Amino acid sequence: MKYTFIAFCLFLFSIFYGCKERANEHRGLEQYRNYAAILKATPLISDSIIYGSSILYYRNDTIVLRCFQCDELLSEYVIRDDSLRWIGNFARKGKGPLEIAGSLVNLFQDELGIKYVYCTENGQIDCFQVGEFADSKTWKRMDFPQQKGAGWSELAPSRDSLYLIIGGDLQTSTLFSVVDLKNYKISPIKDALYPNDQVEARPITKALVYNSGGGIMKRPGATNEYLYFNHQFGNYAEIIELGDSMLLKRNAFLKGYPKYKEEDTSDKEDLRGLGAYVTNKWIYILPKYSNNQIDTPKKEGYPTSFNDEIFLFDWKGNFVTSYQLDRPVVRYFAIDEKRNCMYAKTIHPESDEEFLVRFQLPD
Repeated sequence: MKYTFIAFCLFLFSIFYGCKERANEHRGLEQYRNYAAILKATPLISDSIIYGSSILYYRNDTIVLRCFQCDELLSEYVIRDDSLRWIGNFARKGKGPLEIAGSLVNLFQDELGIKYVYCTENGQIDCFQVGEFADSKTWKRMDFPQQKGAGWSELAPSRDSLYLIIGGDLQTSTLFSVVDLKNYKISPIKDALYPNDQVEARPITKALVYNSGGGIMKRPGATNEYLYFNHQFGNYAEIIELGDSMLLKRNAFLKGYPKYKEEDTSDKEDLRGLGAYVTNKWIYILPKYSNNQIDTPKKEGYPTSFNDEIFLFDWKGNFVTSYQLDRPVVRYFAIDEKRNCMYAKTIHPESDEEFLVRFQLPD
């Protein structure tokens, strides 16, 4: 009888502990809201109206915003002290030799300092190597292999002529693939399965959540480590290390899994994704909350898609610190390591006018 009672107690404990563990795995960032400091925004005075919705690129005082107000899809600015000077728009949408077929473009820079502008809409990979942003004569279209029945999201450099891309065959559980330009092929990373979120759904549904909603950033430096994060659903992020067409490491350090069903990927109670920026030392996370999130930090006059907090992790996935911002911003931002500051976009609550701000980070 004694041993039966002990066994029963252990059984109850296992149920309680298992439920607690599962609950913790589905948590977002709320456990890290022990802000170390409140950061004050310094507005950047622009010489023109800002129509850019997202910061896509920042290097050496040059900043590029995604733009939806004209035929060109991107806008280039230069920061000078507390001012912002418009250089011009570029990346024209169209079907010409140096035009981009889609409307949602992205941009990255590899370890050699070479810049790339690309679009992955409609299952195609449309990519350009860029010299000067505003001078299309310095652009060169890259010949990427294509794959029927596949869906792609974001792209990041690996090494030599290899690129890591989110996506693959929509009928298989492929989160990542490798693009090999030298051998002109795309290969799925077979062990890169979707996160174990305990949702029964077809691969094409998982692809809508994790591929279409996913973002990828390479750790600067000689490593082959990447941050994968979901910028549309949940509060999910993991650190991966890429080997020869295989993953050497996967570390899911944020397990706020997306909430969705086979027939519906738009759960109104779900968290609404993450913004991120990486340096060789740190991972910066800025979440976006849903309208129905009870503990959403809200400030009068700002959309609920804006947020006023940022979280810092190391490349082992350990939480380091968090800061509160005195002005809510959108989740696309950039970090200047030399000046130890953060750039982001916000609005005037009264007029909805868009402008950029700078936050000085603590030493």
